[in-house]
Amino acid sequence: MGTDSVAATVARLAPAGAAIASAPIVEPSVDPGPDGGISIDGSELPLGGTGQIEVGDSIGISLPREAAVGGAEVADGGLVVYPGEQKSDVSVAVGVADDGKRGPSMAIHTVIPSADSPREYTYDISGARPILNDDGSVSLVGDDVTSAAGDKVDGPERSRPAAQRVMGSIARPWAADAHGAPVPTRFAVRGGALVQTVDFKETTAFPVVADPSVKLCDFWTAYCVKLSRSETKSINDGVFVSAAAAASHICAFIPFAGWGIPIRFVCGGAIAAVVWAMRSTFSQANREGKCVELKWGIVPMSILRGWKVVSC
Repeated sequence: MGTDSVAATVARLAPAGAAIASAPIVEPSVDPGPDGGISIDGSELPLGGTGQIEVGDSIGISLPREAAVGGAEVADGGLVVYPGEQKSDVSVAVGVADDGKRGPSMAIHTVIPSADSPREYTYDISGARPILNDDGSVSLVGDDVTSAAGDKVDGPERSRPAAQRVMGSIARPWAADAHGAPVPTRFAVRGGALVQTVDFKETTAFPVVADPSVKLCDFWTAYCVKLSRSETKSINDGVFVSAAAAASHICAFIPFAGWGIPIRFVCGGAIAAVVWAMRSTFSQANREGKCVELKWGIVPMSILRGWKVVSC
């Protein structure tokens, strides 16, 4: 398939909730020099068909190992296409969508031409560890954050610590056939790499498009921390007795703890002002067996900028 044909196929088959279907595509900037690359909204893409996509300044994600693709070409509309070397090879189209409100999302679309194509696509990840969530999405986590009680367990009964720094997330995967009908697909994590399986059949209408979409926590100005299910339940069950108790416990997860008492003091006042608004979020997460993610401001330090229910 040609560059514009690949891009048109992706645009036509992307479901309503997909990144590029829900926000404008950011126009890439191309530096064709020997050390050049393609820049899109703070991310860097390789000019050749190998190498990693640098998402933001900290996370690297490869093109799928199974894709034998050529050099990058920018299609009309802004998608960066890596066409298959042969007509029978898969192609890859990368785009960043940003509506200016929720932050950018990078989508890596694999265009699968036939039933003879691979059913699994492997993405090597650097700078973060992929962890599969209960709902099929993936968290990209960095350093663990330990609670004030030292609740950090790596034994067989609990594979997660009390809280983790969430550097980014990958939405639940989707795949669609040539008619736009969904094709069963799922993620797995193997040896630190993300693997997407696309369960097409001989009778599937091709081409099929499959898409991992990556979204970062805004770690330039914020630091995201996801509490474990047990920590979420603990806060919900026992901490919301008083604003002071809640503030003390939640502020234990500030990633700047080593900077001492002043930051904790500022946090305590900020949490006390919103603690009752947070209670419904913790209650919902506990009721649904989910977790809570906290977004701490880096500028200004220790201010809790948001919280939400997330899959564990």
